[in-house]
Amino acid sequence: MIAPTGTPQSARNKATARGALRSVQILLPVWGAAYLRQCVEVLLPSLLAAGNLPAVAAAIPVAFILSTRQQDIPAIHDHPAWRALATFCETRLEPLDSLLSEASALVLTLVYARAIRSAGNTAHDVGFVFLVADYVLADGALREVLRRLQGGADAVLAGNFQISAEAAGRRIAAPAPGEALTISPRALVRLGLEALHPATQACLAGEAALHDARANRVFWRAGRDALLGRFYLLHMIAIRPVVLDVCIAAACDYSFVPEFCPSGQIETITDSDSYMVAEMQPAGAGPQDWRVGPLKPAALAASLASWVTPQHRRNAVHPICFHATNLDRFSADCAEAMAESAQFITETQQLLGPVSQPHRHHPSWRGLLEHHQATAIQQVDLAILATILGAGAVPGGLGRMRQLLLGRMPKPRPWHPHWADWRILCARLTALAAGCRVLIVSAENWRLHARLLRHAMAGGARSAAHLDPEALFAAAAESRGARFDFVLAVIRPSAQDGLAGICQAAAALLAEGGKALLALSEFSDAPTPPLAPSQVDAAAALAAPALLEARRETVPAPGWRIAAQTAMMRHARAATQAPSPARRLGHFTAGIACAGLSLAANLACRRETGPSLRLDQGAISTALIHVQRAPVVVVPEHAAQTRQASPWTV
Repeated sequence: MIAPTGTPQSARNKATARGALRSVQILLPVWGAAYLRQCVEVLLPSLLAAGNLPAVAAAIPVAFILSTRQQDIPAIHDHPAWRALATFCETRLEPLDSLLSEASALVLTLVYARAIRSAGNTAHDVGFVFLVADYVLADGALREVLRRLQGGADAVLAGNFQISAEAAGRRIAAPAPGEALTISPRALVRLGLEALHPATQACLAGEAALHDARANRVFWRAGRDALLGRFYLLHMIAIRPVVLDVCIAAACDYSFVPEFCPSGQIETITDSDSYMVAEMQPAGAGPQDWRVGPLKPAALAASLASWVTPQHRRNAVHPICFHATNLDRFSADCAEAMAESAQFITETQQLLGPVSQPHRHHPSWRGLLEHHQATAIQQVDLAILATILGAGAVPGGLGRMRQLLLGRMPKPRPWHPHWADWRILCARLTALAAGCRVLIVSAENWRLHARLLRHAMAGGARSAAHLDPEALFAAAAESRGARFDFVLAVIRPSAQDGLAGICQAAAALLAEGGKALLALSEFSDAPTPPLAPSQVDAAAALAAPALLEARRETVPAPGWRIAAQTAMMRHARAATQAPSPARRLGHFTAGIACAGLSLAANLACRRETGPSLRLDQGAISTALIHVQRAPVVVVPEHAAQTRQASPWTV
């Protein structure tokens, strides 16, 4: 019923001929306040369980390498969980600022690939274990991974499912600082079944009223105490490279296994008793593409066709069982689920047909590189990327066609989805900066705040500086007097919860009579969901009483504007990925027509921008809230308390 989990004889023979595994490197990239907090409070303590890092370190030399923002390294270094890890193995903290962007899949790929490249020719003798910050590991998970590597596997693959971080957090007993979080595999499965994340529920075949149109895995219930999963996208939990002269031209879970391990000596762990990991996600972080009705083979095949590789198709052959009790307690249910899953996957594979996408220069690769280049927090050095990823991985002319046709923030063409929003913000900044000491507060990419600083100086500012929210909190806590006359804070709606603390810190740095402008918007290179007027009201309420509202302006986002710009971007992507020249031409022509509508909408937005919209007047793409410092400066208690509780909370 369950695929065998032992090490094949061929793998043992291969390991003997090749030499024994000499060491293990555990790689963990982590950035962002929420992920850093979850890492030190859940992931690291679960690694301290006896069957995880202590067991591996007792058997073989281990180096644990955590990559994070330079500014967060001191806090992690002093954390009790990190100090506890250092008692078992070598630990290293490395900065990843030069690789960081909003393209998280590429950031992970770059950090992992950099570590393998750094090992040089000795990488053949190293088992690289790849972790992510939102994991919680059951006791014994890493011991099983080491057993597979020492048995001869070149790559070890594993599946997991997402659980609600809020619900699971209430059930997990937090250990004392520096102590282990020990959860047995079956206890973790039980916890997961009781706290299934909406993203997991959306992948239940034949059960969910709504399904995820972009699903990469499918689940079946096997009684009350088990889930059976079939995964197209499995996590490569560990790799022992066979080949080092590789070209990484796709995200790591697309490219690492076929590039580093072309021998095909790959093992998939299929029983949660051997390896159990849960992915803790906020309940609100569900699928972005919900569809009515249960997930069916035809819908899954239609989604998979655009990205699935041959390795992904082979992944789905292995049924993975997650069970909270003994197998014989529900063997009939499991057998039924196994049969249903086999039929479902067979039908899906048939509908997919024989064609798969290549793992090298995958269709998504150029877009991923361009998104990384556009959203990086530091200027991207393409030569360094090419060194990390391998010869031929970074295509020439990267982003030039897009730059020509659409521009890129902060230099968009007039038909770009956020041209109107950006032009209005820059105009207000230029007008308000005259004679002021200006502070730009933004967590956006380096291009955006660099352009804003230029506009401030062009408007006659006496000086202009930039701080991200965390640096703002530090500056406010250490401030002995006002430093600025005008503050511009660019806030994403998704980060609106941190607005109160930002306003308190900004107020502490504003001079008497100082003013501020709160820009609530998503200044990205793609259409984004519009804001409701109630969201703007909520943002203004969060700003008080530290800053008093003077007035507000809004940029309208009528439905036809959003529809035209979404269609324009969809046709632009399809024009580069369509399988035939005729279809590419068709998408390009349609995209030009949509660009004309987008231009008309942007010009109309510039004319219609004005006082706050009433609730019945529709959606908004950008809100500019003009505020000024309250008569009495509010001490930034929020920032100070936040920094004491956790140095990464904004």
